[in-house]
Amino acid sequence: MNPPVIDGVDISGYKGTVGDLIAVKARDVITPASVKVVIFSQAGTVLDQGDAVINTRDRRFWMYTVTAANAALTGTRVVVTATDLPSNTTKKESTIS
Repeated sequence: MNPPVIDGVDISGYKGTVGDLIAVKARDVITPASVKVVIFSQAGTVLDQGDAVINTRDRRFWMYTVTAANAALTGTRVVVTATDLPSNTTKKESTIS
């Protein structure tokens, strides 16, 4: 079995504010079973984490709604993990400069 594929992570909507959206484009043979997002500070502290929700109109896209504020964006890392039903995983990391 092949792991899921993360085609893209759109962090352009992430401004460090509660309610910001992070969009993930992920795919698998059918669809990934889950997509998780973890946001780290530059120092490596977890600032926010949770499950992205699949877009019911286009199942290739998942949305994560930020639940914690982050005043220091530079160096912030967003790590996305897509998992399929056999528990194969793929990770993609983005860093805010």
